[in-house]
Amino acid sequence: MNHIEEYNIKLPQIESFTGRIEDLIKKLLSDSNIKYHFTESRTKSLDSFKSKTKKNKYSNPLTNITDLTGIRIVTYYQEDIEIISSILKENFELDTKNSIDKNQTLNSNEFGYQSVHLVMSLNKSRNKLPEWKPYKDYKFEVQVRTVLQHAWASISHTLDYKRSYEVPKLLRRKLFRLAGLFELADEEFSELKVDYKNLEDAINSNSPINEINVSNELNLITIEKYFNENIDLTKKLINVGEKSGFEILEDEEDYDKDSSNILSISKYFLNIDSIEELNLLLEKIIIHSSIIYDKILRDTEDKEWVANSRFLALLLVVYLAENILIDDLKELGWDEEIAEETLEGIKLARKAMPNNGDN
Repeated sequence: MNHIEEYNIKLPQIESFTGRIEDLIKKLLSDSNIKYHFTESRTKSLDSFKSKTKKNKYSNPLTNITDLTGIRIVTYYQEDIEIISSILKENFELDTKNSIDKNQTLNSNEFGYQSVHLVMSLNKSRNKLPEWKPYKDYKFEVQVRTVLQHAWASISHTLDYKRSYEVPKLLRRKLFRLAGLFELADEEFSELKVDYKNLEDAINSNSPINEINVSNELNLITIEKYFNENIDLTKKLINVGEKSGFEILEDEEDYDKDSSNILSISKYFLNIDSIEELNLLLEKIIIHSSIIYDKILRDTEDKEWVANSRFLALLLVVYLAENILIDDLKELGWDEEIAEETLEGIKLARKAMPNNGDN
């Protein structure tokens, strides 16, 4: 039996190995709380295997070719590449000889940058497990790159130029400039991440940055801080909302969406730019919140309205935005039916409000 026939027989098992390795890597990243853009995998096809064995002399292609299984991890920041690489090295055996950081191999006069390529295999402890034993002889290659590195690789691949000297002189300068922009953007995003963390720390500690009181500026960080610190406010929102008929579900996953809606409506419909202004508006309207909630939930006994404290605050902000339309709410991601029922309820609440809600 020749190598091509042997590979054709083993191909289903290698495809199974590819899927299981990708799933395992995703679990390892999840267990380490690593956020990444996506993963993808592929098993070398029979035609690709034939082509590679014809171009190269291998004593045993099934063990000499290290990328029969290929996994790609696309992450957000440059520093995540090293973190992910460390996690992989802790959980698999690294083939140092065949692994390479292609970012370090480019000369100063070469365009583009690529990714970290790690050739790995199962470690001894996992090889002993019955479910992994059939795959103990297989190697796999993991590519780790950022979103921008992936974008550059995808776009530049269509030009069919792998080396700088292959590029016509008329195009070479532009490619150099573009590659530099991609690299610079990658570095700037990493710095932006650090700046964001510093800003978040300053807001949470009420510390100024360059003598500017960043804690009063209206943004997602300050809105979350506002609700987290105003326990009495959030409790009142929940108590009134629950009495009106909302099913209270304090799901933190929805906080960002509702806080983002509060931010958008506050800025573009209420023309406020500070936490202080938002607080004044909420303190003024919260005494009428039961009327607003009751009218929004009118004749909806057959439906379940789920809400958390941020959504209940959002409804009050929508009430205050007198010119807001259904299409505006739909642009913010609201379901059309919910948007219609909310605005209709708000109209009824305005009519029922003492002194038209001015008190």
